[in-house]
Amino acid sequence: MPGRGQPISFPGFIPLPRESLLTADLVDVESQPLWPVLIETVHALVMYRYHKRYISTVLNEKPGITPKQLSLELRIPLGEALVILHELKTEQEAKPTTT
Repeated sequence: MPGRGQPISFPGFIPLPRESLLTADLVDVESQPLWPVLIETVHALVMYRYHKRYISTVLNEKPGITPKQLSLELRIPLGEALVILHELKTEQEAKPTTT
């Protein structure tokens, strides 16, 4: 068992520096083995769908907002911000562009 302050390791887990999670490229998080667990956890949050709807309007005003900035501004968990931003950006990329 790790001592105080030492990270717990999971089989197959690739540790990322804490700073990289705060400014994470949302593509990188998908490769993490615990990503599906985080998604499931966030989807179980009572306020998830309301936060997601509100964040979709925030993205119109601040398209380059980072997960950390979003987490701090809305006072939501960083994991929730990561999942919601990832989902909204994926949905936005999947929409056909009309010109």
